[in-house]
Amino acid sequence: MIGNDLLDNIVIERGICSPSEILEHMHRGVLKALKQEHTDNHDGMDIALVVIDEANEELYFAGANRPLVYIQDNQLHIIKGNKFGIGGGLYFQNISFQQHRVSFAHQPTTLYLFSDGFQDQFGGSKNKKFMRNRFYQLLFDIHSLPLAEQQQQLDQALQNWMGDESQVDDILVMGIRLGTID
Repeated sequence: MIGNDLLDNIVIERGICSPSEILEHMHRGVLKALKQEHTDNHDGMDIALVVIDEANEELYFAGANRPLVYIQDNQLHIIKGNKFGIGGGLYFQNISFQQHRVSFAHQPTTLYLFSDGFQDQFGGSKNKKFMRNRFYQLLFDIHSLPLAEQQQQLDQALQNWMGDESQVDDILVMGIRLGTID
């Protein structure tokens, strides 16, 4: 709830739309809200943030412990976020997030933002985690399908993997298709 309130304040009230600046303001806001300078509270959050500039056919990305995965020209691309989260204590008080730009002007682009829940889910014949590389391959394998069909494929792959195992974490996968798809 703190993150949502901070995000609303930063974007709507202050009018900041640069992903790196938004994350920097969120970081300082979490440190302040949780009084992390004066307590042993080390709570924080991971986030991937994309701003889409439709007029210029570009997107801007910044991440706190979360990547952006996108596919253009049948090639999977991964942009890693910074290796620190939002909040979390004194260790990164004056941090700055790297911002990345991706053009989708001449290339249809499918991008994915996601929590770590899918890849951390236990299952399979040896009751192991699904893992990042298997997840990325799944995204690549389904990226050309209509988005509703992609959701069905992700749901089915997760259910098949989990079998009788319980879900261990929140799972969010968000796919966005940009540009002209022939």
